[in-house]
Amino acid sequence: MSSEDKVSAPKKTAKSRILLFSAIAWISAVAIYGCTLSFDFIWDDCGVITHNQDIRSIRTAIDSFWRSRDSFKDYDPSQMTHEIYRPLRTVAHSVLYKYWGLNPLPYHAANILAHATVAVLAFLLFWRLMGNAGAALCGGLVFALHPVNTEVVCWAKSLEDLFAALFVLGSLHLFLSALAPRKGTLPLWLGAGILYALALFAKASVIFFPVFLVGFLCIRLLKLPGMTRLPAPRASAWAFCGACGILGMAFLCIRHIVMGKTAQGAFITGNCWTTWLSMPRVFLRYMRLEFVPVDLLADYEAYPYAHKLSEFTPWLFAILFVLIFCGITWLLIRARSGLGLCAWLWFWAALLPFSNIIPMLQLGAERFLYIPTIGFACFCALGFASWKLERPALKNCLLVFVLASFAVLSFGRSLDWKDEISLWEATLPQAPSSPRVQHNLAKAYLGVGRPQDCLTVAEKLWKQCPTKEYAAFYGFALCRAGRSMEGVPLLVKLKNHVVLNIVGAEAASQGQADLADYCFKMAMEFAPDKQEYQSNLKKLHSKEQPSQ
Repeated sequence: MSSEDKVSAPKKTAKSRILLFSAIAWISAVAIYGCTLSFDFIWDDCGVITHNQDIRSIRTAIDSFWRSRDSFKDYDPSQMTHEIYRPLRTVAHSVLYKYWGLNPLPYHAANILAHATVAVLAFLLFWRLMGNAGAALCGGLVFALHPVNTEVVCWAKSLEDLFAALFVLGSLHLFLSALAPRKGTLPLWLGAGILYALALFAKASVIFFPVFLVGFLCIRLLKLPGMTRLPAPRASAWAFCGACGILGMAFLCIRHIVMGKTAQGAFITGNCWTTWLSMPRVFLRYMRLEFVPVDLLADYEAYPYAHKLSEFTPWLFAILFVLIFCGITWLLIRARSGLGLCAWLWFWAALLPFSNIIPMLQLGAERFLYIPTIGFACFCALGFASWKLERPALKNCLLVFVLASFAVLSFGRSLDWKDEISLWEATLPQAPSSPRVQHNLAKAYLGVGRPQDCLTVAEKLWKQCPTKEYAAFYGFALCRAGRSMEGVPLLVKLKNHVVLNIVGAEAASQGQADLADYCFKMAMEFAPDKQEYQSNLKKLHSKEQPSQ
């Protein structure tokens, strides 16, 4: 064998090993979530996909990059795409719609493939940072199989989270490649910038990326163990950080112009101070979910929050969070773990956009952990590499046990997202007093023709929360369960002309002309300007089918 052959052989072996490990990470992610290919559209998929007119044509989807909300005609509040700026997701869904319509399978397949690719990119990132393929595979598998990611992968509408992770990791890979002191790095810098821009148009939460890059370069300057294998930052690296910051600010301006606002809504607790005081408890839950991913919760309204600043419990959680955060940071600094600090920085920088500094629609959600979990997976890879045992087989057995546990939990949790009934029946025991969970479950029962089950839940909901909205829903459930003599008087008492019209249309379709006539007349009395109700009454008398 020649000397050149001896040199190239290890390189070929290393390359083959990386390809093999990449395939393992990719196949593991696909295998765990392959069951979602048979899942339905659920929850917000209704507004984002099934009722979203923007995905009906690719041209319209592309227009969503710059079209303002005011330009939409016949705006339907269920079309959530007008409230949340996710143009890249809209374009992707429009392509899927063009070829497959509203068949859920390709939408779920897109999520699975995107997640598997993100897992591979995470593995490759850990490998180039650590130089240890085995430990990197450990981290990649932790990310691929972690149960906290099930919400993003199983929920068809969450393609934006997957795209954001995909493009921001791609940008980071090109950034690391461009750090090398060689000529011809301009295409790498441009490519990294383009991928970051795509990540922004996927989801605005990746606005944290320049902050992480600055922190990453500062940690590299400290020359801590584990960081010296990376090239020292040059002026071009700092310039790229600044360019990404400018790009992020420009994106926020575009987003504000298109949406007409910056925040999604008001502070969820009523003011900024109690909202911010509530966040440490959410952060502690996030940390617990990374290590012990059980009791995953779909209902974000069930997150406890501070009602006033004088409450003791929120302050206790705030103090506990500060102690844990500072303690872990101090331990990492004392251990001089450069990569550990980078992983810790990534986790919290990626959570920063979800900290309610700018108010959001909820205190927390499991899907917010998708990108931060890359940092947790990096911690796991570092721990696996640095943990020395006299019996390496014991370490490997423990790793297999953890990964197998994650796989079982992820598979079990993914089954909860199969359809609306599965999701809300699984959530109800966790949040038995949540109005939204009960309301969604009752609507799911109606959707599959189970009016008696719907009525049971609707009655409990109305007694628990006697609002006009839930009273009207209870009245409608009574009508659907064949108890119109009780339901219609309740709707008349509430003067709910919308539901009365729906009940009238259903009664007409079932040949109950007298009931339909009464419902239409009462709807007209409560809303005389609604031509639809008058038209339905005329159709009833002319034996035509009224519309809902």
